[in-house]
Amino acid sequence: MALLFGQAAGAVTFMLDNQSDVVIERVQAGPDYDEQWEEDLLGSAVLPPGSQRQFHVEAAPDHCVFDVRVHWSGGLRRAFMGRDFCEDARVVFDGGRGLIISNESDTTIAIVRASPDYEDSWGEDRLGDDIIEPGFEYVVMFEDRRHCTYDIQLTTMEDTQTRIDGWDLCDDPRLLFHGNQPTIVNEDESYGSDDPTPGAVPQENRAPGEPFRDCDSGCPWMAVVNGGEFERGSWDRDEETPVTNVTVSGPFAVGQYEVSVGQFEEFVHDTNHDGGNRCHVRQGSRWRLTDGRNWRNPGFDQDDSHPVVCVSWDDAVAYTSWLAERTRLPYRLLTEAEAELLARASTMDFERSDRANCRGCGSQRDERSTSPVGRLGPDRLGLSDVFGNASEWMQDCYQSGYSNAPRDGSAWAPQSCQERVVRGGCWATRVQELRTSGRDHGRSNRRSSCVGFRVARDLGQ
Repeated sequence: MALLFGQAAGAVTFMLDNQSDVVIERVQAGPDYDEQWEEDLLGSAVLPPGSQRQFHVEAAPDHCVFDVRVHWSGGLRRAFMGRDFCEDARVVFDGGRGLIISNESDTTIAIVRASPDYEDSWGEDRLGDDIIEPGFEYVVMFEDRRHCTYDIQLTTMEDTQTRIDGWDLCDDPRLLFHGNQPTIVNEDESYGSDDPTPGAVPQENRAPGEPFRDCDSGCPWMAVVNGGEFERGSWDRDEETPVTNVTVSGPFAVGQYEVSVGQFEEFVHDTNHDGGNRCHVRQGSRWRLTDGRNWRNPGFDQDDSHPVVCVSWDDAVAYTSWLAERTRLPYRLLTEAEAELLARASTMDFERSDRANCRGCGSQRDERSTSPVGRLGPDRLGLSDVFGNASEWMQDCYQSGYSNAPRDGSAWAPQSCQERVVRGGCWATRVQELRTSGRDHGRSNRRSSCVGFRVARDLGQ
C-alpha cells in the first residue's frame, strides 16, 4: 500500500481498514499529547466490514504520533495508542471481544483480571493504572476474538473480591457491578434476570433501508426492504419458465452481507456443530470433492470478514435456527422469490467492473477467492454482494421451472425434496451467468467453496 501519511497546514492523514465483521459507528483520533476524544471523524456515516476510509486529523506541525479510538455497537470501543503515522499511516481494525464493566456500586473497582475459561491463570490487571469509580464504566478488550466465555475477577479499593465464572461475552458484553455479584443487562434494562435473552417482540414500523441488528454481538446487520410485484423467470431457459407474476409481501428484513466466517465461528463454538471435512473445491477447470477442505479451510485464504463457504444447506438452516433461538426472532433463509426481487433491484446499480467478485467481473479477487463482505459497496437497498462473491442457499426445494411454485413470495417446500436452490453466483461464476433470473441447485448436504448463505427474517406487521 502506498504511504498515506501527509501533513498540510497541521493536518495528518491516516487510513482505517475495517477487517472485522462488525460495523464501525464512530472514529476518534488525536495527537498523543491531547487527551480529548470529542470529535467523531465518521459523522453520520458508518464503516462496514471490509471497507477502508481516510481521515484527516489536526495536529501541531511535524507531529507524527497519534491515538485512535474505534467504536462499534453496544458501547464497545478499542483504542490504538501511540501510532506513529510517519512510519505507518494505516490502522487495521480486526474487531475484538469486549466486556463493558459498569460500576453501579458505591465503591471503587481497583483491579480487573480476566482469562478465557479454558485457562487456569488470571493474567495481568486489565485496568493498568486506571480505576473504575462509582457511576463510571470501563471497556476491557480481549485478544482471543473467537472465544466467548471468560472468567472474571474484580477487586475493590477495600480489597474485597468478586469472581464471575463463565461469563458469555457473545450473549451480553455488559456487566453491572453493584458491590457484590454483577448482573446481566437485558435489552429492557431489567436487572438480575435468569434469562438474559430479549423477549420475542418483532420490531414494527421500520423504514425501508434502515439498518439494524437484534443483538450487539454476533448478530448480522439487517436492512429493511419492501415487498413488491414482479415477473419471475425468463423465457430464455427452460429451468426459468414459465414467466409468472409473483407478489412478495413486505416489508421484510435481509442480511446486508453474506454470513461471515467470524459469525459462523460463533455458531459452531456455541453449538459444537459439525461442519464436515469434505468440500467441493475448484481444481483447474473442474470441481472435485476433496478431503480436508471445509469452512475453515476452503482452499484459499480467508479471515473472519470473508463470507463463509463450504457450508451445506443443512449447515445454513442450523445457523438460522440457532440465531432464531438466540434472539427469539424468526430468522430463516431467503425464499427464491425474495432473492429474485432483490436481484432485480440490485441490478439497477450493478456495474460489473467494481460491484461484484466473479469470473471476468474485474475485481482484484476474480476467479481466485472470496473477498471480505461489503468490500465492493452496497446497492440502493443497502445490500452487498447480491451478485458474486458467494452463491447463496435458498429455502426452496429445486424444481426445473416454476410450474408448481407459489406466487405469493413463499418458498416451494414439498414434503420430499432432493435438492435445494442456490442463487447469486460466486467468485468463480462467469460474468455472463450473473443474471437476475439465474438459478442453480445442489443436494442439501453438499458443500462447495462457491456457496454460502445470507439470512432473512420476518418483521412484525
